[in-house]
Amino acid sequence: MEMVVAYAKAYLTIMSKQSWVKTLYFDGFAGSGLIENNETQEAIKGTALRILDIEDPQAF
Repeated sequence: MEMVVAYAKAYLTIMSKQSWVKTLYFDGFAGSGLIENNETQEAIKGTALRILDIEDPQAF
């Protein structure tokens, strides 16, 4: 998950410099966006929710 989120951050930063770009994120396999930790029974954020938490690259 960390690799996908790191890639998304880099991609969004690069693409935010393009005035013609509009961003739409669609993850057809995200499910609820939460993953249950079998050991602790806690729900953690999956990749889709982590990507949605990325700050607006234009704000940097």
